[in-house]
Amino acid sequence: MILDLSRPELAGNGGNPLRNKPWLDNFTIGAEERQAALRALDSGYLSLFEGSYSTNHPFSFYGGPEVQGLEYEWSQ
Repeated sequence: MILDLSRPELAGNGGNPLRNKPWLDNFTIGAEERQAALRALDSGYLSLFEGSYSTNHPFSFYGGPEVQGLEYEWSQ
């Protein structure tokens, strides 16, 4: 079956819409997530990866401080 998007009964073509109420915003980022993102940006390190295996700053495969903190929280 082929969907004919030119059919006149479709709302986009002047037909009656199925929904008349506006969609509500569904924010998935709150104040806590915003603050975490800003901490990461303000630190200047989204990642500490520099292409070298070393746990010493600034070379690391383990992400920046915010990534490490998030991974630690999840592991608990």
